Amino acid sequence: MSPRLINNRYALSPNPLSGGMAEVYRARDLEDDEERRVAVKLFTQRNIEEDIIAESFRRETQALKELKYPGIVELLDSGKDEQTGNHFLVLEWMEKDLTALLKESPPDGWNSFWQAVALPILEALAFSHNRGCVHRDKLSCI
Repeated sequence: MSPRLINNRYALSPNPLSGGMAEVYRARDLEDDEERRVAVKLFTQRNIEEDIIAESFRRETQALKELKYPGIVELLDSGKDEQTGNHFLVLEWMEKDLTALLKESPPDGWNSFWQAVALPILEALAFSHNRGCVHRDKLSCI
């Protein structure tokens, strides 16, 4: 079985992570020479009205465009799937989450934890909050 494609560019892997309004897929960017791995967040209709989905997509896209900062996942592309009409975001793929990273390379004390983990997270949050962006159930900027 061939992978599902978004706009003939992003090949989705099976078994997405599901959330309230969207599913997140590991995918490959077929227009990248090395078929870079990306995360595709596909906004699905489920039982939510289209105008609510569209507004959530618009807000999240705008917020991510404003949040170019180390430690914040970068928005690479966004649009509407030509086949299904579903909105999507393409984000950089993170191979490991923070829990896995800390298990693999645990800090040897508070100072190393502060420098490697806590400070970068707090700086990214401060950058986001200084721009009026907050993450509740969805990311939005005031």
